[in-house]
Amino acid sequence: MRVLGGFSYLYRRPIVAITLIAAIGAAVLGSSVFDRAQPFGFSDPSSESSRAYDVIERATGERFARLASELLWQPMGAEQAALMAVDCEDAPRCTGGLCATARDLARLGQLIVMDGTRHGATIIPSALITDIITNGDRDAWKQGEFAASFGGREMSYRSGWYVVHDDPELLFAMGIHGQNLFIDRANRIVIAKLSSQGVPIDYAASGLTHRAVGEIRRCLVGA
Repeated sequence: MRVLGGFSYLYRRPIVAITLIAAIGAAVLGSSVFDRAQPFGFSDPSSESSRAYDVIERATGERFARLASELLWQPMGAEQAALMAVDCEDAPRCTGGLCATARDLARLGQLIVMDGTRHGATIIPSALITDIITNGDRDAWKQGEFAASFGGREMSYRSGWYVVHDDPELLFAMGIHGQNLFIDRANRIVIAKLSSQGVPIDYAASGLTHRAVGEIRRCLVGA
């Protein structure tokens, strides 16, 4: 195992699959590194995420874990070191290899609620957050493979994040085996959920999770 400034490389099964690439890419390169036009509908972005780290490492000459630690994890005030799974060639598993505590995932969500700033310092550019929320292709989502599984809700995907265009909007990250991070910026609500579901994608469980989030929000804000 190698520990790099608060991040660790460790060969193990990932327990969390929340992608940090968009934030790191924006901080380093000034833009998302894996968005593209999707004329035939949204499809699983894992292959793009798994290679996007290479763009960042080649552009900077630094390992992804070190950049994530220095540009995001430490500045946002994480309590614990996170772990990044690597493959047989020592490349980080950025499509689903981040292991972190629920409290630190919630801190990432709170950072987004705070428009990417903490103690007056910008950690995630606010323009990136706005871009994720406003510039996802809703038509591509409707034509894509996941749309039916979310009950036909008005949604989009961009830079590793899903957006439900309700009132208020809900931003969330979704990983295999039931990992989620939900962010309601309007009501300043963050919900981090870790799980160990037996199958990678369980649409029935996902539907229950989203209904639970809606009920939690209703109880907290009274609407």
